[in-house]
Amino acid sequence: MKNWPRIGFLTLLVGLSGLNLLYVWKCPLDLCGDEAHYWEWARHIDICYYSKGPVVAYLIWLATHIGGDSPFAIRTVAVLLSAGASQLHTPSAAGSSRARRRGSSARCCSWRRR
Repeated sequence: MKNWPRIGFLTLLVGLSGLNLLYVWKCPLDLCGDEAHYWEWARHIDICYYSKGPVVAYLIWLATHIGGDSPFAIRTVAVLLSAGASQLHTPSAAGSSRARRRGSSARCCSWRRR
């Protein structure tokens, strides 16, 4: 029974990610400036770029080689990364809420001098 909140969260995460992918697939808009910029990086793979690291370009390169040069393939990377990031942040958020219930984080995070 302890896993029910986690199963509910994963069900919600998968459902919302699926809706997000459906929205990205049906989106009539072209790529925005940042998306096109990262896609250009992915078309010319390098070790480093002037403003960011190469991981975004590598992931978009992989997505476009699997799904073709379509806006859906390029935007899918962002959907999958956001789902993964929310999955990674869940344990820290749960720990933080438990600590608040005990009152320890409220004492530790107080910026006011006494």
